Amino acid sequence: MSRTTITQTTSESTTHLSSLWDPSWRQRANCTNRTELFLAPGNANRLAEAKALCKSCSVRTECLALALDSNATYGIFAGTTPQWRMALLRRRPTVRSWRELLTRARAEHERHCATADASVDGSEAARTVPAADAPR
Repeated sequence: MSRTTITQTTSESTTHLSSLWDPSWRQRANCTNRTELFLAPGNANRLAEAKALCKSCSVRTECLALALDSNATYGIFAGTTPQWRMALLRRRPTVRSWRELLTRARAEHERHCATADASVDGSEAARTVPAADAPR
């Protein structure tokens, strides 16, 4: 494979991965108008409320990448505490870009789900009965 082909393939891959990352993700965050819960969670009830809000948020991946890439040592990001994030950073010191790593993981997950969906036909799944459950 020539150097030009490798560069082109890498460029196409990077372009595809970039399209998986919405630059306006913060506008879609569940916490948009609730920063008091996340920047200074305070007591256990507020911490639990912040984590619950994160649990149903559609932009947790972006939020976690931001916190990890910026070494945020305060607040709740993507439902994680500073202690949890610091422990992860210590376990994975070679990660240069959490955004890139998490974007690639998301792409792989979506590819896996699409493959699984394509390989399971609804009628085939309905006809397949596990041996233990088959009528005798």
